Amino acid sequence: MGTLRYGGHAIPMNDRTLLHVQIIVGAKLRHGESTFLSWRPKTGETRRSSIWVSPGIPMAFLFDGSHLGSVNRAWLEAMSASGSTGVDLQIMEEVELQGHLQPA
Repeated sequence: MGTLRYGGHAIPMNDRTLLHVQIIVGAKLRHGESTFLSWRPKTGETRRSSIWVSPGIPMAFLFDGSHLGSVNRAWLEAMSASGSTGVDLQIMEEVELQGHLQPA
């Protein structure tokens, strides 16, 4: 289980999800874009948490393991598309049902 550290917050998530979030957030920050990053703390919960991601706030991606597996392009595209809506970038679970990823 890895951790996304952002400002004074520590957000636990599995290493594989953290890797994909790092790729997407890194691309947004490289382009000078800010966004909300949202997730559901536990699968199936209706409660949602969000943080404002901005280039001026320190962020660290702390991985627990050394092997993160390959990058799932479809998962990256689905999460990136959620961040292109102008609302927020939603962390989604890597579960495919009939070709669609489910929001986390």
